[in-house]
Amino acid sequence: MLASETQPLFVIKKGTAQVCETAPRFSCVETHNERIFGGVNSDEISLWFSDDFDPVNWQVSLDGAGYVSFADDLGKIIKLASFGGYLYIFREYGVFRLTAIGDQSEFVLKKVFIDTGHINKRSILTTGDKMIFLSDNGLYAFDGYSLTRVAPDLPDIDNNGEVCAAYMNSEYFLACTLSDGQRVLLRYDLRTGETATLFVNIADLCTVTSSGGREVFCAIKGKSALGMMSRSGQIFGENTKKVYKSPVNSLGTPVMKTVRSVSLETKFPVDIGVILDGKKYSYHIDGSDKYQTISVEKCGVKLGFEITANTKDAHITPLSVQLDAMKTPSAQPIRI
Repeated sequence: MLASETQPLFVIKKGTAQVCETAPRFSCVETHNERIFGGVNSDEISLWFSDDFDPVNWQVSLDGAGYVSFADDLGKIIKLASFGGYLYIFREYGVFRLTAIGDQSEFVLKKVFIDTGHINKRSILTTGDKMIFLSDNGLYAFDGYSLTRVAPDLPDIDNNGEVCAAYMNSEYFLACTLSDGQRVLLRYDLRTGETATLFVNIADLCTVTSSGGREVFCAIKGKSALGMMSRSGQIFGENTKKVYKSPVNSLGTPVMKTVRSVSLETKFPVDIGVILDGKKYSYHIDGSDKYQTISVEKCGVKLGFEITANTKDAHITPLSVQLDAMKTPSAQPIRI
């Protein structure tokens, strides 16, 4: 099916395209239970559905095609998703669930939620047993019944900025604009809850399935080549700068602390930043197969750590920090 808000609906079957002139102009379409459903955003916001088993019959009747009108202020229909046996209607400020089995007289429409703020159309994706989307209030996962905000540690995103999304192997990719204007690619792992940020200006994302598996392709602004997501640590052959940061806090006590030393194992060169009361002390460590220790001997109440790598690969064990607190008679090892 090909749909547009300004063009007729096209149904392509076995290489032949059929024009459905009687169908409304749709903002989005979806197949569900042997019918085609389409969102219409004209003077009257409505959800249309074709006759069952007949996608080109849009003649309204009690046993044929029909429509459901929305008389509220929840905005346009932006996405339809057939999920878990129901049809979900995403609107700008809410989501509805339609039970559409059998005769249209038995259809049941229910409002699911309206408390997420403005929903971004191009962020909505079905990801296995969940639907993920971005709104004014953050990134959400929806299983058809309960709504959960996920990845709360993501940076602040401009929901009105340019957005596109893709999904592959339990990973949700979101190309977006941060509140400070920077373009980034965010990756959210649905299995572990971990997130990562890559500063790159991506114009569009697309998941492609073939006999060899699934891949996410991307178009990067300013590049004349098509990219593919991988864990190479590079962008078109150039190493990315990798930054790992811990929270900066007082470790639960306001007393002065002395960082005696920091130990770790890294196979590639890295720079370690020890942050004490807003001041950063930097140390360079070369790659090695052995555990290495650097002497710090700096004091502060609030502390944090930062690791920076400019190599293609990075292999770093958790930090082990030797720490003295004012009321502690001996140094205590802490693993970060």
